[in-house]
Amino acid sequence: MAKNYVENRNNDAVVQSVRGGTLRRILAELADVFVAFILAVTAYGLAFQNLFGFKRITNEMSDTFNEMTTILVDRHLSFRLQDGSVYLRDDFETQFYKYYLSKKIDAYKDDPKRDVLQQYYTGYRVENCAKLSQFQYNTEILGLPKELDGDNSSLFVYDLSASDPLNSEPLFSDATQANLIAYLNGNTDSLDTTTTYKAVTELFNKTYTSALDEVIKNDQQYLDLAYKMYMLTGKRAYLQSAAMIASYIVGSLITFLIIPLVKMNGLTLGKRVAKLEVDDRDASLAKWWQFLIRFFVETFEYCFIIPMIGIMGFGLSAFRMPLMDVFGATVELSVFLLIGLLLSVASLIFMLVTPNKQSLHDLASMTFINTSDIKLIRDAEARREAELKKNEE
Repeated sequence: MAKNYVENRNNDAVVQSVRGGTLRRILAELADVFVAFILAVTAYGLAFQNLFGFKRITNEMSDTFNEMTTILVDRHLSFRLQDGSVYLRDDFETQFYKYYLSKKIDAYKDDPKRDVLQQYYTGYRVENCAKLSQFQYNTEILGLPKELDGDNSSLFVYDLSASDPLNSEPLFSDATQANLIAYLNGNTDSLDTTTTYKAVTELFNKTYTSALDEVIKNDQQYLDLAYKMYMLTGKRAYLQSAAMIASYIVGSLITFLIIPLVKMNGLTLGKRVAKLEVDDRDASLAKWWQFLIRFFVETFEYCFIIPMIGIMGFGLSAFRMPLMDVFGATVELSVFLLIGLLLSVASLIFMLVTPNKQSLHDLASMTFINTSDIKLIRDAEARREAELKKNEE
C-alpha cells in the first residue's frame, strides 16, 4: 500500500499524496499518443520510408511498368504520346467510336482516330495466335454476317462503296451512328441512344480485354515482367510495413522513454502539462527500470498507431499492408489496430476500477500516478485536516 504522505520536493513540507484525476490522466495519455503519432509519421516521412526501400523499389516498379507498356505499345494495345503519357483502354474506347464516326461525319474528320482492335487482331497479334484477315475481323469480332445480304444484327454494316466490301473496313449503321452522335451531344435520357452507346462500349471493352488477356497469357516476356511487378509490389508492401513499425518504435521511444528519462522524473509531455507525476510504491520518484517497463507496456498498448502512419501515403489500404505469412495466410497491419485498441480499452478499465487508479502500464511497473498540482494537494490536505478535527470532536 502506498504511503499516505510524500515529501514536497520544493520546500520539504509534508503534504498528502493525491492520485491524479481520471480526466487529467486520460487527456495526458491522449496527448502522449498524439505526440508519438506525430513523431512516428515524421520519422516515416523523413527517413524510414526511403530507408526501407520505398523510392528504390518504386522506381524499379516504374521501370518494369514501362517495359510492360512498351510490349503493349508494340502490340498496338497501348500508345505512348510525346509527353510520355500513355493511351490505355479508356482512351482507345473513345478512339474506337470516333474512328468510325470520322468515316462519314465531317465534324470528326479533323480529329483522326483508329481502331486499335483491328490493328491488333489483323497485324500485331501474339505469335501463337493466328492473325485475322479483315473479313474474319468483320465477322468474328464486329459480328457482321458472312454475306452482304445476310441477316445483320451488328452495330456495323459493310461499306458498299468499297471495291471489295466483305474484305474492307465496315461502317457504323445509320441507326448506330445517329444514336451515338446524339448520346455524345448530351442526349443521354433517350433509351435508344443510351442502349447504343452501352453496346458499342461493351463490344470494345470485351474485345480489348480478350486481346490483353492473349498478351498476358502468351507473351513470355510480358509474363516475366508481370511476375517481377507482382514480386516488387509485395516486397515494397512488406518493407513499408517494417518501416511503419520502426517509425512507431522511434516515436514511442522518444515519447514514453527518452523524454521521461531526461530529468529522471518519468514525466511525458502530456503528464507535464497535466501536472501529473509518476511515483514509486513509497511515493518517491519511480526508478529508471520502472520507466523502462512502462515504455514497453505503453508501446504495446498504443500499437494501433502503426497502420495509421501510412494513411497519408497509401490511404486506407495502409491497414491492409502485409505483416507476415502464417500457414499460408497473410496477417495484415490491421492486427495492430485490434490489439492496440483492446489493450488501450483494458488499460482504461483498469484505471477506472482499481483502488489506486492504476492502468496496465502502472500495474506492470508498480508505479502510481499522483498529481503535482500544489493547489489540489493543499486542498486535499485541508480536507484531511478538517476531517481529523471533526473526528476528534
